Amino acid sequence: MNKENIKSELISEVEKLLNLSENKIGRSSGLGKLKAMAEHMGKADAFSHKIVDLLNEILEKNNVEFKDEKEKDNLIEFLNPTIKELIQKFILNQ
Repeated sequence: MNKENIKSELISEVEKLLNLSENKIGRSSGLGKLKAMAEHMGKADAFSHKIVDLLNEILEKNNVEFKDEKEKDNLIEFLNPTIKELIQKFILNQ
């Protein structure tokens, strides 16, 4: 499985998670909105860990093995902008 396929599958799986999340921020106002935003931001760390878990599941499911640490680091470097974008989507709740 090449890097592009891994990236596509990861985006697909994370988009499913994003579609499941509720938008409590948009329905709130005043102090309720601030509280909803704080709760949402607190969940961003857990969401980033879920992305890593999904990536590991994809790699395992497709029997992806790395020849060395450099190959693994190259994949991480390649996926990093995509992962940041997905986390940003979660934070912005879009």
